[in-house]
Amino acid sequence: MKFISYVLASLILLLNSASAQNSADKKAELTYKFLNQNQTSNQNFQDNLTDLQATSEKSSGLAMIMSLVLPGAGHFYIDRMDVGKYFVAGEAASWIGFAGFNIFGDAIRSDSRTYAHQIAGANKNITDDEYYTNIGFYMNIYDYNNDKLARGEYDQLYDVNKFYWYWNTAEEQGNFETQRKKSERMYNKRVIFTTAMIVNRITSAISALILANQQNSLLKNTQLKSELIKGADNRIDGLSLNFIKNF
Repeated sequence: MKFISYVLASLILLLNSASAQNSADKKAELTYKFLNQNQTSNQNFQDNLTDLQATSEKSSGLAMIMSLVLPGAGHFYIDRMDVGKYFVAGEAASWIGFAGFNIFGDAIRSDSRTYAHQIAGANKNITDDEYYTNIGFYMNIYDYNNDKLARGEYDQLYDVNKFYWYWNTAEEQGNFETQRKKSERMYNKRVIFTTAMIVNRITSAISALILANQQNSLLKNTQLKSELIKGADNRIDGLSLNFIKNF
C-alpha cells in the first residue's frame, strides 16, 4: 500500500505540473488569436470567443466521475486528451495483462485436470476446485476418506463411485500438483493488473478534477470586452477588443 500511495502521489504531481504548463500554453495561443484578429473578420472573432469559453465551461465533478468510470473519459469531456491519452493507454494495458494471465491460467488448469482424468481416473465432469486440491494432496480417494473419518469430518466424505481418483506413484501426483499450483499462481498475478486499474482510475479522476478546476479558474479571472468602432453616420469601421486578466 505504501508503494501504491507513493506511485499515486508521484503521478498526480507530475500530471499537475504538466497540465499547468499545457493550460498556460493553450491560453496563450487563444490570446494570440484574439490580439491578432483582423478587424474586418467578425465571424472569426465569434468563433475564437466560443473556443475560449468552451475550454473552461465544464463541470469538474462530472469530469472526475467520468474518469473514475473510464480513465480518460473526463479528459475527453474537458478537451484535454493530451493528458487523457496516457490513462487510456494504461487502462488498455491493464486489461490486456489481466486477460493474458487469465487465459494462460485457464490453459494450465485445463491441462492439469486432463492429466488427472487420464492418469488417476478423476471424474472429468467435476469442476469444483476443492476436489482437485484434494487430488493433489492425497494419493487416492481412500486415503482422503480415511483421513476425514479419523478427524470426524463425516460431512466431507466423498462418494467413491463419483469422486474416485488413484495415483499409482508419488511422481504422478507431483506432476499434477505442480501444474495445478502453477495455474493458481497465474490467477493470483491478476491482482497486479486489478490494482493497476484501480490506481489508474483514481489518478485519472484526480487529474481530470485538477485540469477542470484550472480551466474554470482561468475563465473566472479572465474578461474579454469588445465594442464596435463607429465612424461618421454610425458606420461600423471596426471592432475593438479588450483582454483583461485579473491576478
